[in-house]
Amino acid sequence: MYNDFTEGQLGQLSTLKQEGIYRIIQEVLTNIVKHSQATEAVVQVFLNKKLVRITVEDDGIGYTLNEKTNGIGIRNMYKRAELAGLILTLDGGSGGTLVSLETAMKD
Repeated sequence: MYNDFTEGQLGQLSTLKQEGIYRIIQEVLTNIVKHSQATEAVVQVFLNKKLVRITVEDDGIGYTLNEKTNGIGIRNMYKRAELAGLILTLDGGSGGTLVSLETAMKD
């Protein structure tokens, strides 16, 4: 199923934000395939004239944020988000993982 509720275009974002979003979502989807044991993953994009919010949710095993077990991928996602001015939130409960990226449309 596909629903489009957009009122703007991601092309209005800076190149740095666009690339940050792309690379973070790429890493999230890679992690789902490699580690989550999920049977389903859903990517949602909410976009209006003021805000971009992208969520990726899976029904996998989740994870716990732990410096000893988290690979370079999660650290890189946080670093990319910081450099691009994106807000990255990770919630890895036992019912799956929810990743959220958010930013203002205007820099």
